[in-house]
Amino acid sequence: GGHNCSGCLCGADMVDPTLSELIAACGDRFVSLKRTEKDWAAWQAIGFIKGGSSFVWYSDTPETTVARLWLALNKKPNES
Repeated sequence: GGHNCSGCLCGADMVDPTLSELIAACGDRFVSLKRTEKDWAAWQAIGFIKGGSSFVWYSDTPETTVARLWLALNKKPNES
């Protein structure tokens, strides 16, 4: 039996989430996504971590960038 989690990227219900689903999963902590001029990455996503600090992630596709931002935003304090 599976479970149905709203706003979760645990993989139980989303095998290949869309960009819209990834952004929605970040919730109100998602700030922006834009193309960059960096040589090593084409996309930048910005979000707010707990405590109000901003977090910036760069990657090669918009989906990967937002997915990695979600992971950073939802990282448990004792995870490295």
